[in-house]
Amino acid sequence: REEGILATSLMDVSQYKNLRIKFYFYPWEMEDRDAFVLEYSSGNSASWVEVKRWLYGVNFDNDKWYEEEDLMLNIPLGSYVIMRFRCDASSRRDRVYIDDVK
Repeated sequence: REEGILATSLMDVSQYKNLRIKFYFYPWEMEDRDAFVLEYSSGNSASWVEVKRWLYGVNFDNDKWYEEEDLMLNIPLGSYVIMRFRCDASSRRDRVYIDDVK
């Protein structure tokens, strides 16, 4: 499997109970069993918690912009986190473009 990663820097989210994420994505040349995921780590990036998995043919098709909004994350209080999008694909040619993350 091929992986590509887009990650944030370490963020202090200790003042929040929940995080809401909104973003756009554009899949290109993804195939059956290809996916991408949103994950977070509690700051040390040694272990990752999967928030959501988007699977080709189920959650999206190729060559179209999608908007994902109001995705809620329950982060432990007092946390510092790193968020990342990870492409879980079968080829280096498979792509998911992520844009305008809020």
